[in-house]
Amino acid sequence: MTAAPSFELPAGRRLRVLEESDVTELHALIEANRAYLARWMPWAATQSAAHAVDSGARKLDRRRVLRLVDGMNVIGSRPDGWWRDRHAAMVRLVDQLERWATDNDERVAVVFERPPSPPIPSTAIEVAAAPRPGRDSADDEIVRRVSADPRPGEIRVVTSDQGLAARVRAAGATVEPARAFRRQLDEL
Repeated sequence: MTAAPSFELPAGRRLRVLEESDVTELHALIEANRAYLARWMPWAATQSAAHAVDSGARKLDRRRVLRLVDGMNVIGSRPDGWWRDRHAAMVRLVDQLERWATDNDERVAVVFERPPSPPIPSTAIEVAAAPRPGRDSADDEIVRRVSADPRPGEIRVVTSDQGLAARVRAAGATVEPARAFRRQLDEL
């Protein structure tokens, strides 16, 4: 393993990458300077240093990216007879997405053009639907979510719909092809 880079600064100081062993000292530094830090870091006024540092580090890791899945597009990327029982296909997709999200420690939301009936519960991912069913309604809901997000660059839309892909790219998101993502799900 290579050592993290460090830089010598004037007055005998050194700049280096923080390590896990620095957590206690960093927490104390934040607590001692909470009012000063709150001017630039709003979380400092309301959260404990431990919570802010620990949860912030996790969020800066992989969890920043949200996979926003065009549900029926991913289901339809493989002609396996899904059209004979749409609800069962939706349940299978949610099950696969839950396992994938848990295994990969990723945030996932799947959007369908209408609410599943009966509803498909999940504690690992968000199962969402367009406000009104209709042609391209899931696409419109996905574009609305990307456009409303203050960090659209942290959203990866899973779809092979070229029209939707162009719309979400224009709104700042990235796109992952449905078939390639489906292969990842099938490998579980």
